[in-house]
Amino acid sequence: MDVEDLKKYLEEKINSLKKEIETYEFLLDLISIHQDKQSKGEKGISYLKNKKGEIVADIIEGADFIRVVLRKPLNSSSKEARTLIRLLTELKEGENSVDFSLSTSKEEIREILIRGISSELILIKAKAALEAILIK
Repeated sequence: MDVEDLKKYLEEKINSLKKEIETYEFLLDLISIHQDKQSKGEKGISYLKNKKGEIVADIIEGADFIRVVLRKPLNSSSKEARTLIRLLTELKEGENSVDFSLSTSKEEIREILIRGISSELILIKAKAALEAILIK
């Protein structure tokens, strides 16, 4: 084995080890994300699908909250958005512990966070309100 072959072998080995390190770092990041979700009290992820079977929103459930991430933003001045806000406001007024917030960008609702869900009944009401508006 001459010097050029040895040099080529070592460079290939270094590149291979760099790729292996990247893989381990990626796996470590995944584990960290999972731990963060558990520490935030997240129970799991479910999906809201329309009549065609397309996923319209990701629903992340926690110990006392649900976070809804819309796959397609909802125009905040649309009839659907106004109805959704009205339904969430009614839920908030009916249950003292419940509160909600909307994440918007460029007049579009992208995420809905409902906090203070203290019972299964409140969770069902919140999901029903979301389904009534987001499933078309």
